[in-house]
Amino acid sequence: MIYQYLDLQGRTDTKTSTYPLIYVILVYKHQLIKTPIPGLVDSGSQHCYCHMTIGEYLRIDFKKKKPITSTAANGSKFKGFLETITFIINSTRVDSPVIFSREMNPNFPLVLGQQGFFSNFQVCFNKSKNGFTLD
Repeated sequence: MIYQYLDLQGRTDTKTSTYPLIYVILVYKHQLIKTPIPGLVDSGSQHCYCHMTIGEYLRIDFKKKKPITSTAANGSKFKGFLETITFIINSTRVDSPVIFSREMNPNFPLVLGQQGFFSNFQVCFNKSKNGFTLD
C-alpha cells in the first residue's frame, strides 16, 4: 500500500515539514481506540513507543509494571513501561511490544520502530516522491 508523507495536521499539500505518518487503530485486550492515532514510521527507532496517556486510555495498569529505561537518538535516557498491544493498519492486525512513556513528544504520540513494526512489514521510503510503501 502506498502512503503520502503528511504534516502534523495530516495534510499532504503543505509548505511545512512532512513526515512518514500512518494512521493506526490501537487495541489492548478488549479496549479499542476507534480514532486512528498518527504513528511516525521511524526506521531508526529500535522499539515502538507510545505516549502514556494513550496507554491509560486503553486501561493498561502501569502501577503493576516495572519501569524500563530507553535511550533516545540524542543519547538522553527516559523511563517507560513495556506492554504488548495490537496495531490495526488497513485491516491487518499486528501484536507489538510498545514502550509507553510520558516523555514522548506530543507531536508524535506513536512511534513505529524496528521491533514490532518493521519486523512485521516491509517499508520502502521515497522522499523524492513524498511517499512510502508498506507491504
